[in-house]
Amino acid sequence: MEALRLAAARPLRGRAAPGRAVAGDPRVGLRHRWLPPQGGPRQLGRAAGAAAGGGPGLRRGQRRRAHRREVEPRVICVEGLSRSHRTDDGELRVLRGISFSVAEGELVALSGPSGAGKSTLLHILGGLDRGYAGKVEVFGRDLARLGEKELGAYRNREVGFVFQASHLVSGLSALENVLLPAYFGGAPPERTRAMDLLARVGLAERAAHPPSRLSGGEKQRVALARALYHAPRLLLADEPTGALDPENARKVIALLRDLCRETRITAVVASHEPEIWRAADRHLRLEEGVLREIPAEGAA
Repeated sequence: MEALRLAAARPLRGRAAPGRAVAGDPRVGLRHRWLPPQGGPRQLGRAAGAAAGGGPGLRRGQRRRAHRREVEPRVICVEGLSRSHRTDDGELRVLRGISFSVAEGELVALSGPSGAGKSTLLHILGGLDRGYAGKVEVFGRDLARLGEKELGAYRNREVGFVFQASHLVSGLSALENVLLPAYFGGAPPERTRAMDLLARVGLAERAAHPPSRLSGGEKQRVALARALYHAPRLLLADEPTGALDPENARKVIALLRDLCRETRITAVVASHEPEIWRAADRHLRLEEGVLREIPAEGAA
């Protein structure tokens, strides 16, 4: 519940921070238009393909994603990140000096075998784990240099969490669980926004139901709606479709893609689901403490 408290207790604000969209923001629902620089799309595609190390033969979608990583602001910049855990058998090195960056508006899939450190990496990016070595910058701030108050504000205002366990409060309805961030922050709840989020995850008709009357997949979708309540700039999701049937999994994946493209939210999603890998702008695989990029198969 401590992780839930940290993730949910974010106060409402009256205006949007730079690069984000909140309820009532006219940018919500507008699809981002990608504009090529001077020289035309064909020249751009060739240049981006060469920059990505793949030459002019890269697929159109791959060239576009490569170019976006060059021109969009960096939301995440990780350099030489290492993390170890002590076990009965000695020290277990989970992350071995990994480095990567993520641009604004990207949907990044994170795969790897169970126990590879995917959850650990998400917790580090979310400011929930500080026992690491290396540099982790998010929104231009070195997380290791933030004090507890600053780190709390970062978690509460900038990041939306979806954990493997839904962490719903049993005595509340689905709607009230989505509104938890407002309750914790002492701000007036925006029921219309919460209902809209439940509708987007296909649960508008279940809004009054308590968790005991929801399936595992429905609980996970309520948790996703709760994570999006304050329109965070960064969404960190750990197996968000793990308990869903194929149809609802596809709906959640489509929602994540639309959010990234329309509101410029950045999402890092740990998943064993190949459909998420294909939908993502990028696919990173973590195995034996080493991170490598897999060519993405998502649409242009």
